[in-house]
Amino acid sequence: MLIFALFQVQLPPLFNIPKSHLQCYGESVYAVGEDLLHKCNSAEKSQERFISVVAWSISLTRPTIFGCAPYNPILGETHHVSKGSLNVLLEQVSHHPPVSALHATDEKENIEMIWCHNPVPKFYGISASYYNN
Repeated sequence: MLIFALFQVQLPPLFNIPKSHLQCYGESVYAVGEDLLHKCNSAEKSQERFISVVAWSISLTRPTIFGCAPYNPILGETHHVSKGSLNVLLEQVSHHPPVSALHATDEKENIEMIWCHNPVPKFYGISASYYNN
């Protein structure tokens, strides 16, 4: 009888995108159109601001590249990007369970974003998925 465990398989680096998960999370803030992010705070009515937040959130969705995944960040790893008046700082604050934190500020546009990513796996027998806790 052959017993096979997925965690014992080592994949070559060719299956990884040459960046970490932290960089991918940060790109969701600084790599999208700045006008979408600025509209979230500059609209007059609350309904317009809500629509702007939804539009910005939808713009973050990217198709996944099958067979390629970013590297897992190590504990204490940081990623900092400044683009114009926007400053984004990310840190891997826990390894088990994996928790990433993001703090972004744009003082010119009066925007502050605090975000914590804590994925929780769910196993369904023949499939698995993650949801953000």
